[in-house]
Amino acid sequence: MRRLIGCVAVVSFIFFCNPIRAQYFDWVERYTGGEADNFSNTNEIIQSIVDSDGNIYFIGRCATDAGFHSNNFLPMTPYGPYSNTVCLVIGKLSSAGEFMWGKIIHGNNGAKHPYGHIQIIGDTAIACFVNRLSAGPTTINSYLYYLDTLFKFCYYDTNGVFVEENTVVYRGDTLRKPIFASGLASAYILINSDGTVKETHWLTTALLDTNGNPFTYGGYDLIQNKSLTYGDHPFLIDNNGNIFVINSMIADVIVFDSVYDDIEYDIQSSEIGGLRFYIDDKRYFDVMLPENRPSRDPYNYQLLKFSPHFEELLASQFLFEPTPEHLDTICSSTISDLKCDNDNNIYLLVNSDYFNLSMTGEENSLRIGGSDNMNLRFRSYDLEKGFLVKYDTLLNPVYLRQYERDSSVVLSGTTYGLTSRMGVTQFDDEGNMVIFCGALSLSMDSAITSCFFDTTELELGRVFIRINPETGAVVSQGPGMSAEVNAFNGNSSFAVSGNRIIRQGKYRWYLDFADSLYEMPQQSQWGMGFAVWDYDGNELYFVDYGVNGGSNNATSSVCLRDSVLYLTGMLASGGAQFGDITVPNSGSSQSFIARYVDTAFMHPYVRPGSQQDIQLVVQDGEPVVTVYPNPCAQRVKVHYEGSEPLKSAFVTDITGRQHQVFLSAQGDGQYSVNFSSMPPANYLLTLITSSGKHITSRLLKR
Repeated sequence: MRRLIGCVAVVSFIFFCNPIRAQYFDWVERYTGGEADNFSNTNEIIQSIVDSDGNIYFIGRCATDAGFHSNNFLPMTPYGPYSNTVCLVIGKLSSAGEFMWGKIIHGNNGAKHPYGHIQIIGDTAIACFVNRLSAGPTTINSYLYYLDTLFKFCYYDTNGVFVEENTVVYRGDTLRKPIFASGLASAYILINSDGTVKETHWLTTALLDTNGNPFTYGGYDLIQNKSLTYGDHPFLIDNNGNIFVINSMIADVIVFDSVYDDIEYDIQSSEIGGLRFYIDDKRYFDVMLPENRPSRDPYNYQLLKFSPHFEELLASQFLFEPTPEHLDTICSSTISDLKCDNDNNIYLLVNSDYFNLSMTGEENSLRIGGSDNMNLRFRSYDLEKGFLVKYDTLLNPVYLRQYERDSSVVLSGTTYGLTSRMGVTQFDDEGNMVIFCGALSLSMDSAITSCFFDTTELELGRVFIRINPETGAVVSQGPGMSAEVNAFNGNSSFAVSGNRIIRQGKYRWYLDFADSLYEMPQQSQWGMGFAVWDYDGNELYFVDYGVNGGSNNATSSVCLRDSVLYLTGMLASGGAQFGDITVPNSGSSQSFIARYVDTAFMHPYVRPGSQQDIQLVVQDGEPVVTVYPNPCAQRVKVHYEGSEPLKSAFVTDITGRQHQVFLSAQGDGQYSVNFSSMPPANYLLTLITSSGKHITSRLLKR
């Protein structure tokens, strides 16, 4: 088909199958070390990210003596030759798998897993938020190995004499001991791509009395006594550089006077009037509490928005209204994910555990903080409840979406109801949110056969749903999977692009996926690999890692850059077979970072027998613009090869009215056009160059 528009020819191509693809593992790198004292499965990557050049940055847990090959992360063993504990490592590999640098944040608090998350800022810096650091004064050796600097607060010198230091100088700043008065602090670290430290901040929390002064007890000022966040909560940097963190509500406070002294005061006490957030022991921000006490960790959380560099506290919001509801004693919550869209709206994914099976009445609820009528509803016999809250830039709630079962289903006795979970989320190239989550019925008599997310009925066991972020409505849903592969419902990340959703997972004994069967020799054994779906939940294929091990093996991040996947995780025992690459058994736990190439990722996936119409605009015999997919749902991709950049775009409907649409540059001549605000219809899409030239093609929105 050919149609002339001015001097530009528009050629329409219809594809009925996918392009031929080449797929293989390029390399697999791993770090390993001896298991930490009294712990197992020490060496594990928590999260990874990749820049535009394919360099991969990771944060993970490791043993004191761990490293890549002979490149140990630590130059020495700070706890002595016979002591091995868990460290937190931040590192970088090149696109070829070469180890570039690694830095240790080391808290010797006896905990198996320190917490930490990372986020890339452009291609120039890596932001890390460490949710819990331990380096407080104790009666034994107390060290913090922090980004190439060894802090010693208390230790035994070479003569066996106990030494206690009150201050330590780091990067020109004197840090007082009270920063770690209870042994806990949070840290925000900004690292340049070459591994040099660009910026760091220490964050702690204290209680205020009803007059707004630091709360005192027994003559002692209770200053920085707790890290800002305590659990494994994500953080977020929006498009303006503002920083969002989750405050875990203080359950108790600690006084330090050569010994620890637990105090039974918490934020529900009438003597407590507010919270104070210290930044670097140099400035602080106060948030006074309402008359009704907020529930305390883990029943409530506070979302905080700081300006870049923590100069200002811009907004704060409680997850639930701060009222002492009876559900405080039966409902605990965990934060799964935190994301923002192009307009800096915030999306918070939460799971709340519900424990009271004998509760009578149709509903009980908790009010979402800052709202008038958004209630998280709990029904009798239901357990874990997954939900999503959208906030605007001032942290005012916009909508609440939650899993629910049909209220007409009657449950009684000891029968369990619905359990649901929200995992992690990404935005696809059509502008929709893909959320890995799921809901299962625990009813013995299978009385529950489906559930609802908002007003959309879903089959049980959906692996993912896609929603319109503007409305929260379900666009499509992923398939159900057997209980043998329920590890796909975990919180490890996934990649989404070109009508593909890619997720790592574990399966026990066998996996029947995309008409192929993957089996383990014994029912107790677990395999690992990654699965690929299209946006409508159709199973495409599964790539097996050749793992023959136990359930302690772990999957972590999936990063997609053009035709390359970067996959991370942990092998707790045994080895693996990544394509032609054999990973041997190391004798202890080992992380892995694998690079997988699939040239089909360069093209949008189209199911065999379906149609994908690609509009090709030709000028002077050469392609100028390629637009796909057509028909489209929310967005179209534009590949532009003109000599001058594109400036803007608009569409013309069948009545001749013109509508401005958002043109987003993706780099290297790639653009995305947002059609989400347009109703389904036929349109002409017009692209305008910087000099005012118009390039037009046809489009159909479904």
